Amino acid sequence: MALAMRRGSERSHGPPTRRTDAGEGGERPAGTAGGATGTAGGAAGASVSGSVVGLPTEGRPAKPSLRLEVRVISSISQVPREEWDAVVSNSADGELNPFLLWSFLNALEESGSAARETGWLPQHVLVREVPAGEQPGSASAAEQASGSGSGSASGSGSGRLVGCVPMYLKGHSYGEYVFDSSWAQYAQMLGVRYYPKLQAAVPFTPVTGPRLVVSAALAPGGERDAVVRALGRALVDMADSLGVSGLHLTFTTASEWAALAELGFKQRLGIQFHWENAGYGSFDDFLADLKQSKRKSIRQERKSVGRAGLAVHRLPGSALGPAHWDRFHDFYLSTVDRKWGNAYLTREFFQRLGEAMPERATCEAGHRGVGGRAPAPWARRCRSGCHYIRDPRLGAVVDQFLRRERGQIEYTLQMMSFNGSPYKRERTVEALVSKLRAYGSLSSSSSASSLSSLEDGDLGAAVAESVLVSESAA
Repeated sequence: MALAMRRGSERSHGPPTRRTDAGEGGERPAGTAGGATGTAGGAAGASVSGSVVGLPTEGRPAKPSLRLEVRVISSISQVPREEWDAVVSNSADGELNPFLLWSFLNALEESGSAARETGWLPQHVLVREVPAGEQPGSASAAEQASGSGSGSASGSGSGRLVGCVPMYLKGHSYGEYVFDSSWAQYAQMLGVRYYPKLQAAVPFTPVTGPRLVVSAALAPGGERDAVVRALGRALVDMADSLGVSGLHLTFTTASEWAALAELGFKQRLGIQFHWENAGYGSFDDFLADLKQSKRKSIRQERKSVGRAGLAVHRLPGSALGPAHWDRFHDFYLSTVDRKWGNAYLTREFFQRLGEAMPERATCEAGHRGVGGRAPAPWARRCRSGCHYIRDPRLGAVVDQFLRRERGQIEYTLQMMSFNGSPYKRERTVEALVSKLRAYGSLSSSSSASSLSSLEDGDLGAAVAESVLVSESAA
């Protein structure tokens, strides 16, 4: 039994919004405030509720600046669902990511899956455009937490929401699917308290997507860049004000990866495996693209499924009831009852997901009958993360770690593409050229940057020759 959340490329088209000239100019307005601070108990050990106000754009003074207010909320329920989803579903990233929707994040919180008790203290960041004629809220964190002063701890406000970040204050590194335990161990040797830390991510979900979510209603370039810079600076201010060891954004997009590097964040690469549909008209078309040994293996597996009398049915979320979700949770538990497994998601989470997001869910269930099985060759993709480490001693060690890790990833990508591809040579060369080009645009290493000096034809020929050599050696 498998569950899939449907992504989408559609945008939600609401009423026209007023365009504010982002300008690249203006002096930094008076009355700006740094990151807000506060305290709370629980596994994470600290909390923040407050605002960073009056963040300006930079550049020519001929145009007015985009006036922004940044606020931190301690629960996704403190911002209206319509507002949050309007930014997520109409983000500048261009693709709707269902794991960023209000209902998904709320289900994680309300079910106790990602909550203070489990070491995930929500600290979501909101960016609003301050309407003309109004002053940004300037209440202190303590005033906002108590509800006094000119601000409140609520995420609602008079300005339109133009950006947001799903973020948590964490007391551990579980459920991230990016490993930093060696960093924590070295921090302990230095006498640096590694936890709590700030983590911008979707809990328990290793899916690449925007972490600095910016509305596409903003003008490309100036306005959007201003919001990204405001978010980046606000996150650093939060980390500094809270005194945490660092700030980590995982499974970021390529554009975020580059933008945050300009703000001094450390860049980290990793590898994921994705199946990509190359426009196949049928399953046989897909098989025709594979090496003979792979085609034979898959056909034998499909025959064995048929002999076992199994059938696979795909059920839309609207057809799933409480019993289906309850059974799915049982299957989920069976995947984590082995050594090192952790059941992060509660039974209530799945029930809430079914109630709140049926249109985004699809369930594939196996039954006794006649059927087949989906293919499983994968394409390799780079995943990325950005990290801000406050202690310079720990930061220097992390830099060294990331340089060594990146070199190993470069080598692994090449070897896996040459020797591990299930596709015919022509498809392997075509796909590898594309991946190397994409990687070269991301990485600042010498081996990756050297790719940009080759024409596509030369790069393709070099890759084809390498594939032939590796096949001959095999």
